[in-house]
Amino acid sequence: APMGRRAHIRLARPLSPPCQGFRSNHRQRRRMGAGRPYPDHHSAHGKDLIHKRIILSPTLSFVLTIAILFSWLKLKRARRIARFSEQLPDCLDTIVRSLRAGHPVPIALSLVGRELPDPAGTEFGITSDEVTFGLSVPDAMGNLAIRVGAPDLLYLVTSVSIQAQSGGNLSEVLSRLSRLIRERFRMRRKVKALTSEGRASAILLTALPIVLFLVVNFLSPKYYGDVWNEPGFRKAAIVAGALLLIGNYVMRRMANFKF
Repeated sequence: APMGRRAHIRLARPLSPPCQGFRSNHRQRRRMGAGRPYPDHHSAHGKDLIHKRIILSPTLSFVLTIAILFSWLKLKRARRIARFSEQLPDCLDTIVRSLRAGHPVPIALSLVGRELPDPAGTEFGITSDEVTFGLSVPDAMGNLAIRVGAPDLLYLVTSVSIQAQSGGNLSEVLSRLSRLIRERFRMRRKVKALTSEGRASAILLTALPIVLFLVVNFLSPKYYGDVWNEPGFRKAAIVAGALLLIGNYVMRRMANFKF
């Protein structure tokens, strides 16, 4: 019995200080990642990911900047063409009055450039300067159509070209053209008024899911955060986005008309 008690006491003794130091060093090494397999492979993989992100980030920023710049330029061009188209009936009326007063076509073009504001006044002023420096009226009008890009301007260019080649009553033709363009604008405004409800519905139905997602994510971040990495949630989000784009396209086609 004394020998068993002595052995039991000997086994129950705490570890010696060298053993405690070995265990603490082993724990510290495990915390620092020394016991992980292939540490160099993981660190190299992490460096590759960081390097790819550093490369892709400026590239993505450059592409987005170019896309935003082109979108802004396209929007500015569309607005300028729309303003020119709205001013075109007044330009035609000015040319008709000048022709009926006995002035030639170059003088009528210069009168439009002096009396009307930008953009019509500036563009017709450039056309008048080209005629003054020796370019023919049909060629100058063709350059005007290329610069502006308004579809209705092609009727004016065609009328002036035909009158220059075969003659005719240009003032009467331009007067009828002015009335036609005004009627088209009147019809276009009427269609916009009738389809305003559909366009407002399209804007509301497009913005509502995005606004609700942002509000819910702001009030409860875990609402979508818990299922964000689930494959089923991602597939459902892609399908919902595709259906939203298809619905917007259909409503846009229903609300927009070409004249």
